[in-house]
Amino acid sequence: RGTETHYDHGSRVPVANIGQNKVTNAISTPHRGLFKSKFYVINHTSVPAVLVEIGFISNDRERAALTTPQYKQTIAEAIAEGIIEFYNSQK
Repeated sequence: RGTETHYDHGSRVPVANIGQNKVTNAISTPHRGLFKSKFYVINHTSVPAVLVEIGFISNDRERAALTTPQYKQTIAEAIAEGIIEFYNSQK
């Protein structure tokens, strides 16, 4: 149960942290932490990239929530807010 965020390089920690906090606050899930990972999707890009895991389909409650349009919209908005906050902090 919960949300966790994966990053590939130490320089990605700020964007991972902002994204993780935005999502966990928006959907009120446990903050499982930030993890340095070797996922292909975040290791083979030239832009700041993180992978936000927003729930577990093995958890009945989270699986049910993940199928609702409102929950998906809330998550999308939280991720977008995190991206905006990160880029504004880089100015």
